[in-house]
Amino acid sequence: MSPLLAVLSALVLSQGANGPAPPFEGQRQVTVGQLVQALEAVARDMEKDPAVAAELRALAGAERLLDDPQALREYVRVKLVFEATRDGGFWRLRWAVTNREPRSDAIWTQWKGAAVPEDDGGSRATATAECDELSALFAFLVRRLGVKDVGLFWPTSNHTVAVWTARRPGREAPARIVVPTSQVFLDREQSLGTRAFDPTTQRTIYPYTRQDIPESDTLPGELARFFVEQARRYAARPQQELQRARNQRSEKMGGS
Repeated sequence: MSPLLAVLSALVLSQGANGPAPPFEGQRQVTVGQLVQALEAVARDMEKDPAVAAELRALAGAERLLDDPQALREYVRVKLVFEATRDGGFWRLRWAVTNREPRSDAIWTQWKGAAVPEDDGGSRATATAECDELSALFAFLVRRLGVKDVGLFWPTSNHTVAVWTARRPGREAPARIVVPTSQVFLDREQSLGTRAFDPTTQRTIYPYTRQDIPESDTLPGELARFFVEQARRYAARPQQELQRARNQRSEKMGGS
C-alpha cells in the first residue's frame, strides 16, 4: 500500500462508518484539559452550522450586538456550555439547595465517582448542585474555551445566575446577556438571554477567574466520553428544542 493510501485508510478508520470516532477511546481517565479540547472541537463544528448562526443573528438583533466572527465564536461556546451544564441540561446536572460556596469544586468531586446515565430520558443525575455552583461551572468552562467576559450575577440575595457580557457596535455599552443556569424564579420557557432578570441592577459583573480544578486533574473516561458525545449530539440543536428537553429531564430528576 502506498503511503498516501495508508494515510487515507487510517483517516477512514478513525472516522468510522457513521461519523467521528468515540472520544478518548480506550482511556480509563481523561484530563480536564482533554475534555476542554474535545469541547473546543465541538464548538468549531457549531460555528459552521447555519441554524446556530441564525440564532446569533436573532439575538444580535434583539440585543443590538455585533454580528461578526468573534461574536459567533463566543456565542457558540456560551450556548454549548450553557446547555450542557444548566439544571436538566444534557450533562444531567440536577439543581438542589446545597448551601455551598459559588464555585464548582463539589461538582468535579461528584463527577470523579459518577456513573454514566443509562438513557437520555432517565432520572439519574451526574451531580447535584445549587444555582451558584452551576453558574460557577458554566463560567469556569466557557472561560477555558476562550470567552473571557462571563461572571456571576445575583438577581436576588438568595439566587445566582451567570452573565455573558457581549460587544455592541461603536461606543455603545456592552450588552449583558443573562445565562440562567437553573429555572429558579423563572417559568419553563425562559432560557439564554431571558429578560426576567435585569443584570443592570448589579453595578459590575466581575469575570469569574477562579481556577476551580487543574487542567491535569482527571475524570473517568466513560463519563468524559458521555459528556462529549452528548455535546456532539445536542449542542447545535434549536434553543426551543433544547428547552423542552431540559424541562423534561429536570422534571424527572427533581430539579428546578
